[in-house]
Amino acid sequence: VLAQPLTASRIGYQNSLFLLFSMWLLMIIASYIQLALFKNKPSSMSFAKLVKAETGPIGQVIALCVKMLLFYSLLAAYMTGGTSVMLGLLLQANVHIPHVPGVFIFAIIFGGIVSLSTRVVDQTNRIFLKILFSSACKIVPTRISTFKKSSNPISLDCVINLSSLL
Repeated sequence: VLAQPLTASRIGYQNSLFLLFSMWLLMIIASYIQLALFKNKPSSMSFAKLVKAETGPIGQVIALCVKMLLFYSLLAAYMTGGTSVMLGLLLQANVHIPHVPGVFIFAIIFGGIVSLSTRVVDQTNRIFLKILFSSACKIVPTRISTFKKSSNPISLDCVINLSSLL
C-alpha cells in the first residue's frame, strides 16, 4: 500500500490494476481460509493457538517467522516513509538533517510516543483527525464557492454546497 503510487507510476496503470486486483483476490482467499479454520473453534482461541492446533510446533515456528518478517517489513516501510516526510517538512523550514540521523530522530520521537502507551497514540490520532476534518470543513466550501463564481462554461448547479450541511 505504501509503495503503490511509486509502483503504479513505474509499471503503468493496467499492470498496477492487475496487481491490485490480484492482491485483493489473495486477501479474500486467505480470509475465507481463516474463516473456515476458525468456524468450529471456541471464540477464545487466538491465531497462535489455532496455528499450533492445525499445524503443530513446526508450523507454529514457521508462522512466527512469517509474522516477524511482516512486522519487520512494515517497520522498515513506515520508518523510511515517515523519515522522508519528516525530513521534507524540516527542509521546508530550512532545517537540513542528513537521512541517517533523521531515521534515528524519527524512531526516537515516534517510538517514544508509541512506547508511552497506545492511549497517547489514540489521542494523537484523534487530534490529527480533528485538524484534518476542520481544515476540510473550511477549505471545501470556499473551493466550491470559487468554482460557482468562475466563468467556466460548464454548469456547476449540481455541486452540493457542503457549508449548508455542516
